[in-house]
Amino acid sequence: MSDVEDVGRLLDSVHGSAMLETTSLVVIDLRTLEFMNSSAFKKFVSWIGRVQDLPRETRYSIRFLSDPKMHWQRRSLHVLQCFAPDVVSVET
Repeated sequence: MSDVEDVGRLLDSVHGSAMLETTSLVVIDLRTLEFMNSSAFKKFVSWIGRVQDLPRETRYSIRFLSDPKMHWQRRSLHVLQCFAPDVVSVET
């Protein structure tokens, strides 16, 4: 469970830095990640929701780099992209 909290703290830090430095794009490389549990995935959903709640002019984009051979990534990242198509993109 501490790993999940670490993910949450990392995403909070990324969000804070992106806002402070007026970043237009954050890239998350998941290509070597073999597994993510639902609690960690929920941290990403919450983060993306925070980005969506920003005014359009301060919003930044999130690009996930994925490995198409990892079936869980294809399914899960597709869901994130559907949840926030104006914020999330997925690159294989």
